Amino acid sequence: DLRKFSSKDGFDVVLSLYDVIGSLPDERDNSRMMKNISKLCKRGGHLVMSVMNMELTEHIAKEENIGDVSKDPSMLFRLKSSDVMHKSGDVFDPEHFLIDTSSGLVYRKERFEGDEGLSAEYVIRDRRYRMAEIVRMVESNGFVVKDSRYVRAGRWDEPLESTHPKAKEILIVAVKL
Repeated sequence: DLRKFSSKDGFDVVLSLYDVIGSLPDERDNSRMMKNISKLCKRGGHLVMSVMNMELTEHIAKEENIGDVSKDPSMLFRLKSSDVMHKSGDVFDPEHFLIDTSSGLVYRKERFEGDEGLSAEYVIRDRRYRMAEIVRMVESNGFVVKDSRYVRAGRWDEPLESTHPKAKEILIVAVKL
């Protein structure tokens, strides 16, 4: 649990890749993880992190899948379930997510098949970030951002536009002050 993980020595490099920050729906938990990353990283050490790209999510979202879930909870019932997380990990299919305008969370309904043929369906919530939000979070925790870019998974050398269909991640490289 990155909110509580500790080390007496600290680290020269901290890697936090693809949806560690953002994996918990409560922003206070994500902030605690970021604060702990700052504690764990030695002065002059490097942070390499990526988060899911909210700008792309908003760009590709279907209009009927954007709304205030607290005012219209039936949106969750209308959300189509998929097994995409289990099969491919591609959680950017606009047919299978909704954006809650009141919380800023992204909801998905994921279906998992068990080894014994038993299936389960879960409503998954995650937090995705805009570039300015994640840069602000990193900098407010004692880092200087050296590079930030929109990228696709595994191709961090190729910067993309924020709404490019493959720009599913935001990559941050920073140095601890």
